[in-house]
Formats: sequence, C-alpha cells, structure tokens
Amino acid sequence: EEALTEEFEAVESPGKKKSGAGKAKKTGTGSTRNPLVFVWTYLRQVITEMRKVIWPSRKQMANYTVVVLIFLALMTALIGLVDLGLAKLVLMVLG
Repeated sequence: EEALTEEFEAVESPGKKKSGAGKAKKTGTGSTRNPLVFVWTYLRQVITEMRKVIWPSRKQMANYTVVVLIFLALMTALIGLVDLGLAKLVLMVLG
C-alpha cells in the first residue's frame, strides 16, 4: 500500500523530487497489512487513471470497428485459402 501510494504520487507529480530521508521502509512480509485498505487504494488509483484517458468519439469507434472487421475477414480468407491449398497438396502427394 505504502509503496503503491509513493509510486502513484511520484507519477502524479513528476516535477517534485522526493527525499527519502524522513521515511523508514517496512521490512516485514506485509502480512499485517489490511487487504481492504490495499484494495481501496488500488481502486482509487484506477479511477484516477481512468479519468486521464482520452476516450474515442462514437465516429472513431465505428471506424475502428469497421477496420477490425475488415482485417478479420481478410485474415480468415487468407488462412482458409492456405489451408485449402495445403489440403489439396497433401492429397496430391499422398493420394
């Protein structure tokens, strides 16, 4: 939790230099940490990062979807043709 928070603060404010002189690191195994606090901190950080995301517009998503579907159709056809050709080749050699 503490390491995640320090890492998050370092990413959040890259201009600031942190001095580690005032903080002592924990040397335990971490079994005494409260898992609920860890999960809550993690979820807060996820929400903060998700707010920074620039989401594509509806038009962009439609374009991306069309591009992916066309690519998928082309690759399916290519693999199907290669499979058909190799099957015929095997039949010619072994048949």
